[in-house]
Amino acid sequence: MALLANNFSLSRGGTSGLGWQVRCGADEACCGWDSRAPSSAPRLTPPWRAFFQLLLAFTLNLTAFGAAPVATPPAAPVQPDFEVKAEYLFVFTKYVEWPAAALTKPDQSIVLGVLGDDAIGDALELKARGRLSQGGRKVTVLRARRAADLVGCHMVFVGQGERRNVREITEVLRDQPVLTVCDTEGLFTQGLMIKFVLINERVKFEVKLEPVQRVGLSIQSGMLGSASRVWRKASSSLEAP
Repeated sequence: MALLANNFSLSRGGTSGLGWQVRCGADEACCGWDSRAPSSAPRLTPPWRAFFQLLLAFTLNLTAFGAAPVATPPAAPVQPDFEVKAEYLFVFTKYVEWPAAALTKPDQSIVLGVLGDDAIGDALELKARGRLSQGGRKVTVLRARRAADLVGCHMVFVGQGERRNVREITEVLRDQPVLTVCDTEGLFTQGLMIKFVLINERVKFEVKLEPVQRVGLSIQSGMLGSASRVWRKASSSLEAP
């Protein structure tokens, strides 16, 4: 079992004045720029990985490259983890490919359902407002109160309070092209596809490819390369992308 490299993460707070920092790899370079050594030469990263990192950086209003400030500004306020998870959810919609039958109209919105976590639902509604996803599609946030409300969604986030209802949720979504995301191990082991994890105060994510592929979804390599772990088989084995 081989653990993937920690290619991409978000750190909470920081002293750069930017609030959130994108960190890539063991040297913690930010999309090819080492924020700890302003005079060092840029380090190149694969184009698909750099693009994914830059996209999320800009959506969080970061400057992903450039000269270091002369003076160190005060540390930015620490943002809650649920805001970072909400931003991840929106960015995921740009890197997941659905079957043609799931998005039949050019102007059809991508529906992102949230069940059991009002904080993430509130944050996601704000982040999706006025922004477009792949193909110029809008992202509509559906605040579900029960599993049956999730019918018709393209992506679903299930909060930890819904662990007791996981069987009903998975039954409703069975064989449907719906990307399922959670932030608890109990839900992840019951068949959900992506799990948020907190490593060294950074929100990261793991992906299980077998259930993703089984329902006809595809995740682009830029997103897989930025996951902390990719489970490529139903077994416990981990493989690098």
